[in-house]
Amino acid sequence: MKIKKPRLYALIPLISFGTVSGILFTPALPSLSAYFGIDSKRATLTMTLFLLTYAFGQLPYGPLSNRFGRKPTIAIGCLISFVGALLAVLSKPLQSFPFFLFARMLQGLGAAVGLKMAFTIVADYYPPKEGARINSFLVAAFAVVPGVGALFGGMLVESYGWEATFVLLAIYSLIIYALSKTIPETLTEKDHHALKLKRLIISYGKKFKNTRLMLSSTIIGSMTIYSYIFASMAPFFAIKTLGLDPDSYGLCYLIALLGMLCGSFVSARLSRRLTPLQMVPIGLTLSALAAVSMMSIYFLGVFDLMALFVPFFFVLFGVSIAYSNLASYALSTSRNKANASAVMSFINIGLAFVGNLVSGALGAPSPILMGVIFFVISIINLLVYTKLRTLNKVIK
Repeated sequence: MKIKKPRLYALIPLISFGTVSGILFTPALPSLSAYFGIDSKRATLTMTLFLLTYAFGQLPYGPLSNRFGRKPTIAIGCLISFVGALLAVLSKPLQSFPFFLFARMLQGLGAAVGLKMAFTIVADYYPPKEGARINSFLVAAFAVVPGVGALFGGMLVESYGWEATFVLLAIYSLIIYALSKTIPETLTEKDHHALKLKRLIISYGKKFKNTRLMLSSTIIGSMTIYSYIFASMAPFFAIKTLGLDPDSYGLCYLIALLGMLCGSFVSARLSRRLTPLQMVPIGLTLSALAAVSMMSIYFLGVFDLMALFVPFFFVLFGVSIAYSNLASYALSTSRNKANASAVMSFINIGLAFVGNLVSGALGAPSPILMGVIFFVISIINLLVYTKLRTLNKVIK
C-alpha cells in the first residue's frame, strides 16, 4: 500500500513541540522568579530540568514508534505534555516552586516526541537529498513557531500572568494531537520485539558506535545550545536591564528568529546544487562570525537592543543552513531511522541541557558570559565538522 505524503502543516507544529514548550513561557521568567521568591540563577532551573527530560525522552520514543507506530507514539507524548502543562498552572495556587519544576520535567518528557518523530517521518518517506530540502522548511518552523509563541507568551504574561502561558501550552498539546490524525502512518512493518531490553541495548549500542551519526549529532546539539542559552539568559537582560516589557521582548525575539527562516530558504535553494555535507561549513562559518561579533561588542561595553538581537539573528541564519543538512546526512547513515533519530535528538537536546547547566554554574546571566559561550561553541563546531569531513572522505 502506497504511503501518503506527510503534510508540512502537520509536521511544522510537531517539530516545534519541544521548542514551543521550552521557550513560550520565557517572557514570564522575571515575573515567575518574583512570584516564587527565587533569584535568576534558580529560575534558569525551569529550562535546565525541562531540557533534562526533553533529552532523555527522545530515547523511549524510538522503540515505541517501531513497536506501535508513529501516530500512536505522538499521541502518548501529547498526553504527557498536556498533563505537565496543567500541573504547571496548578503550582501557582499551591505556591510550590518544586512542584512547578516537576511539571516542567513532565512537559519536557512529553514534548520530546515532536522533534524525534518529525525527523523520523521525513526520513521514512523521503530520500536523503529531498529530505534535506524538507528539513530546511521544518527547521525554519522549528525557530519561527516558538518565536510566535514567545510573542503570544509575552502578551499573556502582561494581561493574565505567567500561568496563562501554560494554559496555552496545554491547548497546543491538544492541537498537535488533532493534527497528528492527518499524518500518514509511515511505519511499514511493526517490530513486535522492539521493546525487548536486549534488542534495545544492541540497537542503541550500534547507533552510539556510528561515528558519523555521533559527530553530526554533536554539532546539531551544540547549535541548539545557542537558542536555549539565549532563551534562558536574554529575558533578564532585555526586561530587567533594558526595560522592555514582556510582550515587547517577545516581538524582538520573534524578529531575531527570522534569521533562521531566512537561512532555511537559502538552504533550500542551495540544496539543488550542493550536497547536504557541502552546505554545513557555510552555515557553521556564518554562525562563528556572528558569535565573534557578539562577544566583541559585549567586551567593548556596547549593550542595547541592536547588540542583543542582531548578532543572534545572524547566528541563527547560519545555524539554519547547517542544522537541516546535518540532520538529513546523519539519518542517511543508518537503516533504523527511528532509533537513529532518537539518538540524534537525545544528543541534540542532551547537549543543550549540559550547556544550560554549565552556563548556570558559571554565574548569574550576563551579556559577556553569553557572548563567550557562543564563541566557544562556534569553535567547537568547526573542529568537529573538520573531523566529520575527514571521516566521510575515508569511508567513501
